[in-house]
Amino acid sequence: MSQTTVQGNLAADVEITFTNKTGRAKARFSIIEDQGYFDRKTREWVETRSNTFFVEAWGRLAENIAESFREGDPVIALLEAKTSEWTDTNTGEKRLRSYHLAKSVGFDVERHTVTAVKNPPRQETNPAQH
Repeated sequence: MSQTTVQGNLAADVEITFTNKTGRAKARFSIIEDQGYFDRKTREWVETRSNTFFVEAWGRLAENIAESFREGDPVIALLEAKTSEWTDTNTGEKRLRSYHLAKSVGFDVERHTVTAVKNPPRQETNPAQH
């Protein structure tokens, strides 16, 4: 299991869907991690490169992310690297997709202040799938 911590901004609003079978929430979003430095002579930020992380979250975490975050929000996220594999039904070719599974996501409080609201306890449909 490969985990990484990412500091960046949401590229767009979170997309949330619910599975047909169990109604479990699934959120998809992207985090852009800008890397660069502050040039003291020009007094400007110089961007050297950007990384984009494609992220999924499930269950209550997915619901809370969708409710809490909007495009451009600064976040810090603990992510686990994942790869899914399938066979294309049209061509019969194997396909791969790399993404990250969110383990935890929060506001970057260096650039935000946050007022937290605790969720009441609730039983998940399948607690083993956290």
